[in-house]
Amino acid sequence: MPRFTWCIGEYSLPRKSARDNSFLNCSYLKSAYSQESPKGIMKRLIVSLGLLVLALPGIAQVPYIVNMGFNISFSALSNSPPPDNSIFGSAEYSRLKLWSPYGNQPPITYYTNDLDVYVQSTTPMEDAWILERETDGSFTPVIEVTNSVPSVFLGQSLTLTTNQVHSLIAGNWYVEVDFDGSNYMGNLVPNYAYAIGPSPVVTIPPDDQNIIWSATVISPNNRTAKVIFDASNSTDPFYLPMQYYWTIYTNMFFDPSAIMFTNTGVVVTNVLEVGVYSIGLQVNDSIANGLPFEFVVQVVTPGQAVDSFISDYLQTSTVPNNKKRILINTLSIAAAFFNRGQMARGVAKLEEYKRMVRAFHFDSTERSTLLQPVQDILDAFKVPERFKSFR
Repeated sequence: MPRFTWCIGEYSLPRKSARDNSFLNCSYLKSAYSQESPKGIMKRLIVSLGLLVLALPGIAQVPYIVNMGFNISFSALSNSPPPDNSIFGSAEYSRLKLWSPYGNQPPITYYTNDLDVYVQSTTPMEDAWILERETDGSFTPVIEVTNSVPSVFLGQSLTLTTNQVHSLIAGNWYVEVDFDGSNYMGNLVPNYAYAIGPSPVVTIPPDDQNIIWSATVISPNNRTAKVIFDASNSTDPFYLPMQYYWTIYTNMFFDPSAIMFTNTGVVVTNVLEVGVYSIGLQVNDSIANGLPFEFVVQVVTPGQAVDSFISDYLQTSTVPNNKKRILINTLSIAAAFFNRGQMARGVAKLEEYKRMVRAFHFDSTERSTLLQPVQDILDAFKVPERFKSFR
């Protein structure tokens, strides 16, 4: 594969022609790359997304996050005439994609460092390459652009390494397009203004389930709970260090006048009284903000958690009535103990309930449904070893 070298202020590129395999003379790459308006960039991104969907008929598409868009502005090489508006391009970088492969099945989430490059011209293109500029100024071919619809439109998708992502967002990627006797180079200019940065992920021990909209935390003393908010599973699409900014409000409406406290740690903890709170997390990197992540946390007493399980599930479940009465009676006694502050006796009663469920020989699904909410209440009285330093 030919190597594209940098002369002092000049390019030396092989002529991609079946009739002439000689190399072009070094000549100055004229013109600075023009900056397209944000509106124009977004228009091209929308068109590109449409082309991607049309190229995949029969697949139910779910929109994915374009973390950064790029405008490609072309300049002439060697003795080629200056480019007109008939040649232009754009590119999109995405780390997270969501798609549904078969009809109504749930979307599949997968992570990929995916770069999609598009070049369009009113004149058929002979060949095109994606290039990476090295630190010494030379150009290394990354991949030949081979997908054409027809030759007036070229598109290429590729998966990048972490180092290539860093090079891409630094503006070191190019597209070289060849016509019959004419060659043009275009820089993938990063559009930082519309970039989407980190994807926040929050868990609350001990269950460590990713929070979607809300979470319930159980107070072990009927008054307060030490709540740990863990954002260490957050990811950055550009593999850059992340900064965190938490805001906790004393109501569920994200009211700026009701800010309780702020914090900038990856893992933060605070004592919350029984009640409802709203939490906002903003995660940024050095070039882009992530999408804001907001959720609601409700702190309840163990007795309230037991009563909710009885009313929300057990009373209306398909458990046989004779067994249901025994289980509800046991849980009601546990709730009464918790409400009186007799936590040890309440815990013992919940353990008794668990033994009863196992003794009744429910099927595995029913048994899990009856046991998990009670185990969540019991877990409120213990903290995972790795988080004890935050207590």
